[in-house]
Amino acid sequence: MESEEGHAGDHSIEAMNENRKKIVILGAGAAGLSAAWKLLREDPRLHVVLIERDPLPGGLAKSISWKGYALDLGPHRFYTEIPEVKQFIKSFCEERMIQVTRASRMYLNGRYIPYPIKPLPTFQALGLSNTLSFSLSALRVLWNKQSDAESYEDYVIGYYGEKLYRRIFQPYAEKVWGIPAAQITAETARVRLRGENIWHSLKDGLLSKHETYVAKFLYPPGGIGDIPQQFAQEIIRDGGEIKINHEVTGVSLNDGRVHEVEVSGPQGVQKLACDILINTAPLPQFAELMRPVPPADILSASASLHYRAITLLYLQYDEDLNINDTWLYFPEEHVPFSRIYVPDNFAPHKKQPGKTCLCVEFPCDVESDLWRMDAFQLADLADRILAPSGLIHRRSIDALVVRIKEGYPLYEIGYEHRVNKTLEYIRSMGNCLTTGRQGLFRHNNLDQSLQMGLQVAEHVLEQKDSDSWYDNIDRYKDYRIVD
Repeated sequence: MESEEGHAGDHSIEAMNENRKKIVILGAGAAGLSAAWKLLREDPRLHVVLIERDPLPGGLAKSISWKGYALDLGPHRFYTEIPEVKQFIKSFCEERMIQVTRASRMYLNGRYIPYPIKPLPTFQALGLSNTLSFSLSALRVLWNKQSDAESYEDYVIGYYGEKLYRRIFQPYAEKVWGIPAAQITAETARVRLRGENIWHSLKDGLLSKHETYVAKFLYPPGGIGDIPQQFAQEIIRDGGEIKINHEVTGVSLNDGRVHEVEVSGPQGVQKLACDILINTAPLPQFAELMRPVPPADILSASASLHYRAITLLYLQYDEDLNINDTWLYFPEEHVPFSRIYVPDNFAPHKKQPGKTCLCVEFPCDVESDLWRMDAFQLADLADRILAPSGLIHRRSIDALVVRIKEGYPLYEIGYEHRVNKTLEYIRSMGNCLTTGRQGLFRHNNLDQSLQMGLQVAEHVLEQKDSDSWYDNIDRYKDYRIVD
């Protein structure tokens, strides 16, 4: 009798699930999680499943545990000027965050100088001859406007002058992106630089107005990964599923619409019925998953979209290095890493007495030497460079490496055509929406990824057609990277 009742209950649950609209979300990063959270919060009748290849949700906003630290994948902080995200975070988790004051420096010509630039320490670091040369170069472009610049090189020279560009901006950009700055689209500079000339930056630094970067930010006490973890808990509580350690192996189309998603996980291969698909996985990978296979020109366009990889090296030192910075920049070409962040200064309450942890970021290409080097080879390289700079006094005692294949979308000149071609094909499916940093191949911050997820969920809840989603994605081109 009990057995019969149990089977009847199972059938009723299955019948109920069959009648619920099935939404599959590829990727449990910030955009995917916020989309799932809003969908379930607004309409509990939905059947929402997130597929995540990693063992933890969060994407690039996850935190990992190592030697008592909660370590982010590079320097993360929460700051937003987006009203809807500001209000959302206030209700979601703001009361648990701590406020952190940012302190940053740049290592230039053998000295650490404040960032944003302050005239006196910059003058001391560069010397009289270089300072005069940079000033004269900058004066020539004081009234320039670079709205028509095509390349990163043209844009930055137009605002900052050629001398400063060659000394700081060019080597840093080419280190981060791995290609000549003349081949990088000007959009990279527009989203990352304020768009004011060098004199504005100097005034900003001199008056400490903090207009060109974030001076204070919010930070979760357990690392930035606290935010996706809370999302995950609430999604599961509201009836959603998160399949971690699962790889998407196929997206099947029927009459031009997505009807099934194939995933592979610890229990084998599953096929998930799908009424609406939300993609936040990298655009080139997503195109390769479609069955039947897209036309050759679509695959070629998506495959030519490239990412810059990152090797993150976490180092522990057996002393308190008394570093006050939250992060430091290393623009010069001979230094193979681009920046360092100091986890102790993001969450001072978790600082370990007599020890210091640093995260060193090496931009690189997959399968390059920097990508293949093990933790202790990289630690030796970093220690040898940092010791003469005065930042460290003895060698690190332990090291951990994390490798990220899709670190930064690479904006090569002409990339927009390839993105648009890929998106037009996805648009034609009718029930597939792609969003997020990876899904739209957009540079953005955490708050912007959250907005993208909330907005795609709102689109689904309002039962709008997919065309109207793609008609409005240009709004995300207005995003600026707030440093």
